[in-house]
Amino acid sequence: MSRPLKVFLSHTHADAKAVRALYDRLIADGVGAWLDKEKLIPDQDWEREIRKTQTSPIYRALAM
Repeated sequence: MSRPLKVFLSHTHADAKAVRALYDRLIADGVGAWLDKEKLIPDQDWEREIRKTQTSPIYRALAM
C-alpha cells in the first residue's frame, strides 16, 4: 500500500500568488499540500506547526 503524497510549500512573499495557484492545483489533484495561509491560524505557534510537518514523510517545494 502506498502512502498519500504530501507536499510542504515554502515561498517568498513575491511568489505567493504562483504558490497559491500550485497549492490549489495540488489539492484539486488529491495531493496533501501544506501552505501557511491555509494551515496556520492567528495566534497559533507557527514554528511548532511547521516542525510537525517535518516529522512525517513529506516532499518540500521551495519557491524563491
